[in-house]
Amino acid sequence: MAKVTDISELISLVCDKLIEYGVQPHTVWSDYSYNYRPILHFFQEHGCSHYDEGLLMQCRCEQQERYEREDLLRKNCLNTTRAVSRLQEFYNRGFSGWKPRESMMPLM
Repeated sequence: MAKVTDISELISLVCDKLIEYGVQPHTVWSDYSYNYRPILHFFQEHGCSHYDEGLLMQCRCEQQERYEREDLLRKNCLNTTRAVSRLQEFYNRGFSGWKPRESMMPLM
């Protein structure tokens, strides 16, 4: 499989993979609305539709600055940071090698 470079397609693949690993679809798409859509909008605002590590880091920095100015709640900042990290990991490790973090409290 060729490496996906379109940011919206990459986000969709991450969401699909989370569902495949057992995360409830409602949770995944709610997470998309609050965490991935702002990243997608950030890329669109900068006229970029493909994955760009520098732009992703700029997005993360802007979220951190908004948190420091108290324009953003801590949990929202952390969620966006996690979404950015997930995109980076998925892009760098590829579709087949990616797996979400193991839970500290496994379900029985």
